[in-house]
Formats: sequence, C-alpha cells, structure tokens
Amino acid sequence: MGCGMENGLTGINKASAMRRDSSEMVNFMEKFKQEAFKNGVRHGKSTQWYEKGWKQIEGDYVEGKRFGKWIFYNEDRTIDVEKLFGEEI
Repeated sequence: MGCGMENGLTGINKASAMRRDSSEMVNFMEKFKQEAFKNGVRHGKSTQWYEKGWKQIEGDYVEGKRFGKWIFYNEDRTIDVEKLFGEEI
C-alpha cells in the first residue's frame, strides 16, 4: 500500500507536470517529499521540497520520531531554524 517498500526503500510523493522548453512540451516529475520507512514506520532520512524544487525541511526519524538535527528552510533558500530532537541531545 502507498509508495515505497516496507523495509529499507523510500516512499516518494510525486506530481506530474508539463513545462514548455524551447517550443516543445516536456514531461517531468516534481518530488515534494521523500521519506525512509522500516516496518511501515518512518525511520531514516526525510526531506521535503517547495514546489520550486528548493529544500523546505530535512532531518531524520528513528522509529517514527524526529531525531537529531532538523533544518527548516525559507522559500528564499535561507535557513529559518535548526532544531534538535532526541533524548540524549
């Protein structure tokens, strides 16, 4: 169910789009979110992008919970905030 596999591989949300490129229409895929899963639970790298393709959020999950350093970006590509998650931090 959903996108991706149960263990190890990532799930990716994509939207098809069309763009005009030197007088011909070209199909391309825009990626908005990519996450790793283990046994159906978020585990590993998570990255989210703005529609223009710039990073919006990046960080890691451990057993479904945010862990370590997460970076949240503004639409102008500058860092908005860096936040630490986890017990030992």
